[in-house]
Amino acid sequence: MLRMLSPIVDSVVKMDFRENFTNQVLDAGSMNPGAFFIALLLVLAIDVGIIYWLWNNVIVNVITIAKPIKSFWTAAGLLLFLLIVHS
Repeated sequence: MLRMLSPIVDSVVKMDFRENFTNQVLDAGSMNPGAFFIALLLVLAIDVGIIYWLWNNVIVNVITIAKPIKSFWTAAGLLLFLLIVHS
């Protein structure tokens, strides 16, 4: 019985796998700098938009002394301030 199952087990579990230790991760040099810059700007714009919305719709309603943000650049400055303070 065991001899009958041996070929089936061998066909399912291949034991001839060998590791070649090659790095499959992309190198930083192969990344397109234009695509990276566009992605960075997109992420920053989304972050600033989230901060702008949260400040005007949540913080202003919860904290009585907070005033609404009037410009994109004020929200960008707030993001920069939060990044500096957090790190």
